[in-house]
Amino acid sequence: MTQIRKIPVLVTVAMLLVSAGGVASAQSFDAQALPGLSPGSRDAVAKDAADAPAGLYTLAISPTGRWEASAAKNRSTEERIANVLQRCEHREQAPCILAVVDGRATGETSPRASGLTYPDAFELAAVPFIREGVRSAIDDKFMRRPDHRALAINRHGTWGSSYNRSSADDAAKGAIENCAKNGRDCFLYAIDDKVVFTRETVIRP
Repeated sequence: MTQIRKIPVLVTVAMLLVSAGGVASAQSFDAQALPGLSPGSRDAVAKDAADAPAGLYTLAISPTGRWEASAAKNRSTEERIANVLQRCEHREQAPCILAVVDGRATGETSPRASGLTYPDAFELAAVPFIREGVRSAIDDKFMRRPDHRALAINRHGTWGSSYNRSSADDAAKGAIENCAKNGRDCFLYAIDDKVVFTRETVIRP
């Protein structure tokens, strides 16, 4: 009779911490020690970080205690940093503190500008929230296409375009619909060559 030898399997969980609130986290920072957050926000950050992939959680905190985070696997560290700083700055209309990068507290106490701008005319380099790698696709599927055309994005970097439409309104509707196929809470960024994204645009309903 053939005997099957049982080999024990050891599972190591790296960087597994338990916050003061009792929430297990895959990150190596203590949410309860982050400055500028209310107790409730610290608990919310701890829970959010616990659900994120290890070593990716990146967090920006506004001067008023609001926060934006990302642990997107399809972004580089620099892209996650830019995304959370831009979202936070747009929401608060003020630069925010970069508190956590890739699951580790930065120790920073001063806000840093995100580079977010609100141009009147479309500039590919100015489109916020998106990954750098999709700019060439936006160039092809929006900038180089015939009017009427529109571009919609959301705060997580999802985007959609529409072009060669009979009217600006029809192009805008098409861009929102195409963006919504891959993400929620899409909003218009540009119609033809005009940027319609402003300081008043709501990116988080």
